[in-house]
Amino acid sequence: MTMTAYTSMTCRLCQATVHPDLAIPAKAPKSPAECMYRCTCGVAYSNAVDVAKRTLIWATPEQNVPTQVVAGLADALDHAVNLRNRRPKRWHFRFETSEDAVTWTVVRGLADLGRLGAVRPDGSVADTPAVLLWGAPTQGGATGHAVASELADVSADLREKASARSEPDVILVWPDLLILIEAKYRSPNTRQKSPNGFPLYLDLPDLFAVDVESVAKAAFYELTRNWRIGSELGSRLGRDMLLLNIAREEARDSATQFSKLLEQSSSRSFGFLTWADVLGRAADAGPRPGWLGKYADARGLRASRG
Repeated sequence: MTMTAYTSMTCRLCQATVHPDLAIPAKAPKSPAECMYRCTCGVAYSNAVDVAKRTLIWATPEQNVPTQVVAGLADALDHAVNLRNRRPKRWHFRFETSEDAVTWTVVRGLADLGRLGAVRPDGSVADTPAVLLWGAPTQGGATGHAVASELADVSADLREKASARSEPDVILVWPDLLILIEAKYRSPNTRQKSPNGFPLYLDLPDLFAVDVESVAKAAFYELTRNWRIGSELGSRLGRDMLLLNIAREEARDSATQFSKLLEQSSSRSFGFLTWADVLGRAADAGPRPGWLGKYADARGLRASRG
């Protein structure tokens, strides 16, 4: 039922009646205090007028992931390399629609199963990779920290602001392969309206199959930035580099468009997988815990498989 005014709603978590605080402006909230609907059970809701479009917001980031993958989350969020974005990241992580929460859950879940090889082009288990989420090492010991240090050096050499460094969603490092993952959940591959920022990542025209002006015009800022950073990082680490876009099937066309901008080679390449592809490959390697399957179904991650 679509509402035309803010009235009381039923909490989806505890079924209590939640009355709106009409003194709060009806805008996108940046904190619990800016949410018109706050339940006594601890959750809040976004300020959409349509109750069906109102997003549940958990009291903590940890509540928005299964208990099986809570360990290490707070530390990763605390050490995400984009200093300026740490506070907003913690806030948006609490939304039930959070892209970061989905990324964390799937990557940590597959890491614990030893099946991150599901994202490799060869599909092999290989060795256990070092893992970084948002630039913060979460697995891999000395290798993970060495990669984090190298990533910081690449950022500095590209003249990124120290307080706003690029943080690839996921970095996986095997002895033979480096994979950077640009993960999308419900959002598309972002096209940036302004060309601002592009020049930092277009300094090596040989990385592209078209002129750099065309790359900027295509407007795939996040993917372009990760392609430049990944290519440099792979070279410094002495590994082949794959930039992998993981998203819903609807993003495949935009990923294909982006791939046509790139000068790919045996040492640097781009690929696309759906969440269903990744989870399906992992399932092919052996039994999957029930909690991960339920999570995938609840988030619509197994709707299609290419």
